[in-house]
Amino acid sequence: MPRNSVKIELFIIGYGLSKFTGSERGKNEIIKRMGYASRNAFFNELLSNGVITSKGSLSNVQDGFDAHFPNGKRGWLDRNHMVQFGNMKNRIDPILGSYDIDEYATLIKNICVYLSNPTALEAGIKQQIDSIVDAVTNGTTAPRQPDIPLPSPTLPDSSIPETTKHLQAQWLLIKIGRLIGCDIFIARNDSSRNYNGESFSDLCVTDIPRVGMEDKVYRRAQLIDVIWIHDRRVVRAFEVECTTSIYSGILRMSDLMYSMPYSHIKCCIVAPTDRVDKVKDEITRPTFYNDHISEKFQYTSIEELQDCYDRIKDFEPGSLNLSIINRYLHYARAE
Repeated sequence: MPRNSVKIELFIIGYGLSKFTGSERGKNEIIKRMGYASRNAFFNELLSNGVITSKGSLSNVQDGFDAHFPNGKRGWLDRNHMVQFGNMKNRIDPILGSYDIDEYATLIKNICVYLSNPTALEAGIKQQIDSIVDAVTNGTTAPRQPDIPLPSPTLPDSSIPETTKHLQAQWLLIKIGRLIGCDIFIARNDSSRNYNGESFSDLCVTDIPRVGMEDKVYRRAQLIDVIWIHDRRVVRAFEVECTTSIYSGILRMSDLMYSMPYSHIKCCIVAPTDRVDKVKDEITRPTFYNDHISEKFQYTSIEELQDCYDRIKDFEPGSLNLSIINRYLHYARAE
């Protein structure tokens, strides 16, 4: 990717940061969806990886778009900049305007990886990013590729212990699911990961049954951390939330559950023990009362999953019943 196109990438990133920021969505919600505790933490990582030369270089771009989005922020624009950013928004809207917050968070992460370490991305993702950048540059339309989510290798993270916990939880869910006789789908953005000397791609299937799913739901489902499949049916979905937004995981699994109302999918949030209370608070939020989320969603801890695996790991794969996991899963309102 030619370096003279970096400014276009910053426009694309700044557009997303501005569009998905503000009182309506929660302050810096898109930053949280990318796995960062704060906007400052995200900017610091971009600095350390050479994606930006100063925080102001991206902050100013985000501020430039603020005047064009109803995000509760006024921006800093004079007349000339107002026109410039308005024109750029008009270019980006038809190309990326249909992306939801999770899709845009994934796109931003991929662009940042491409600018810092392009060899970490698959060729197809590089091509997709190039087509988006070219389309914005030339004012044309990039292919949307609705059935293929953008995998998102994460930028090097300073919180390695939390990353390791996330991988541990995914690995445990893979191993337990296989012992129960399920096929396992791992989130697209984690399929190249490994834990305990085992590659996730060697243990998991590459797709999920799509019966009844709309394109948008299908794309979001492919970002769910772990899905268990039995007899070509999705039977359980798990989101692992060590540091990231619990709310977004609930929404992704809700979309999956409601897209297949007769499938009896069970959904579960997995977190470290010290974050379980936060998980219960989220599941029982008043926002979800009408949807009865607290009656449909369960939670468990990484430590409980480890205990489960330690007890059953010597059994033959496929020799255990799905109900073996039930004693380790809990409903928030049952306590």
